[in-house]
Amino acid sequence: MINKTQTISGSSLWVFISVRLIKTLIVVAAMIPNYVYAMDGKSVYLPIVFHSEAKDILTSLCLGVKEYDYVDNQWWSKPATGAQKPEESFKAVLTAIKAKNKQALYDLSHSEFGRDPKQFDQQAQAYFQQFETIKISSIPVAYGFDGFFVFYVNLEFNNQQAFVPFLFAVDKDGVYKFLPYRIDYIGYSFVNDWFSSSWGRGSETPEYCKTNDYKNSTYVYPLLSPLADFLFPDKSRVLLKGTDLKKKSVKDSVFKEIGAIIQQISTADVLKDGVGGVIKYMSPESGGRVKDWFAQVGNEEKIAYVNSLVKLDPYFIFDAQPLYITYVSTPSGVRVMYFVASGNSKPYWANASHVTDLDKLFKKGEFYDSSLKKPPFGSFAK
Repeated sequence: MINKTQTISGSSLWVFISVRLIKTLIVVAAMIPNYVYAMDGKSVYLPIVFHSEAKDILTSLCLGVKEYDYVDNQWWSKPATGAQKPEESFKAVLTAIKAKNKQALYDLSHSEFGRDPKQFDQQAQAYFQQFETIKISSIPVAYGFDGFFVFYVNLEFNNQQAFVPFLFAVDKDGVYKFLPYRIDYIGYSFVNDWFSSSWGRGSETPEYCKTNDYKNSTYVYPLLSPLADFLFPDKSRVLLKGTDLKKKSVKDSVFKEIGAIIQQISTADVLKDGVGGVIKYMSPESGGRVKDWFAQVGNEEKIAYVNSLVKLDPYFIFDAQPLYITYVSTPSGVRVMYFVASGNSKPYWANASHVTDLDKLFKKGEFYDSSLKKPPFGSFAK
């Protein structure tokens, strides 16, 4: 367990020491270790966080990664050994930052994802200034996945503490290099979202996936890393429990309720009665946005919206309780709808007007494309 403290993530470490902005801005830094030490970690399954309009929801979707615990959480202060380990890469970066050695920091940064001139210069100056006053309290844990390695560094400033991710990625020479600014990779987002949440390792009582959640999964999807596969041995995996509604008779009561809701949405006469017959099945936040939007747009936009809701036919559901990712065929293609149902409450349509990181997995790319094939997601079945 890690002592309870704040977790900061984002694109600029400079934000950390701004007392005025500390509650509203996000800090990012990142680090990663050498792939030859991948076997040192233990395999863990992290529950993926769903960002709904109103609140974050912990799902039973599981991400398999490697977790590295450090018994000596002051290891970073020990003299460098010169060995090609991620820990040594971190020490070298820290030395360059404290010495304000811009060229050394540049050489230690990733050749593809860490050397954009403008972004590198901005971040380098931020690191140099902030580490004049910031103190590293501890570095108790790190995670390895898809050629990335992220250390969670507990920083202290003005009697405040916060975990900041330092991310590294394996470079073409097989050595892990620093990522001084944010990278848009869903695997990193999943890890950092969990760690930073009230359920993550930064909390007093971290929650990992329950054994049944990953053992009873029926589909496995290896995330597509932006790094070349030959550079690292182990890929992270998303484990899911899915049901083909066209192959099996629907017995699950929640599935039946979701099907009935989709049927009601599909048959609502929006042009005649307004959006009330649709938004009553949405979360209040989504419903309010759709209602306001519908009142402002012209007939052409209204007709297009109505057409997007007709002849909806659900054919596949991923059960990620309390989240249900539902694939629905339409006259124009496939629509993905998120439903949330917990306890005895009725399912509601979440994020009907809101974009989330999960969209990158379920609404686009290779995994989404597999929903169009017969059978759906067949290539990822266990």
